[in-house]
Amino acid sequence: MRLFRINLRTLTAAASVAGLMTGMASAAFIYPDDLTESSATAVREQLLAQARRHHGWWLLANLVGAAVTAVLALVPGPNVIGYYFLFRLISHYLSWSGARQASVRTVWQAEPEPALTELGTLARLPHDARALRVAAIAEALQLPRLVEFFDRVAAVGR
Repeated sequence: MRLFRINLRTLTAAASVAGLMTGMASAAFIYPDDLTESSATAVREQLLAQARRHHGWWLLANLVGAAVTAVLALVPGPNVIGYYFLFRLISHYLSWSGARQASVRTVWQAEPEPALTELGTLARLPHDARALRVAAIAEALQLPRLVEFFDRVAAVGR
């Protein structure tokens, strides 16, 4: 039951974020300054289309799973399997809906950022050679967890 409570809390938080973003008509899109705005926009649209396909597929799969497990509601006790599919159904719907809104309704304000270009260059360097510069960029961008994230992501590419 504890696992279900944690997931319900996560779902509630996701629904709250989706509710907040529903009223947003514009958003900033920050991209490396070595890209043109049109190529960065093309990448953004490709990622949003990919997210819509991914979450749309899982939305349908979990809808089927929720419908099939609805029969288990006749069995006494909590329908944990049904809750699982219902949780996934709602979360994939919110993700699909957010990607759709970002693609169709949101007005994007593109902003090139030189620090992102520099991070791309730093990713090719060994950890010790880049650590101080990544920390300085994180401080300048006011992103306190950037160093840990960057180290994790840069290590994957090796």
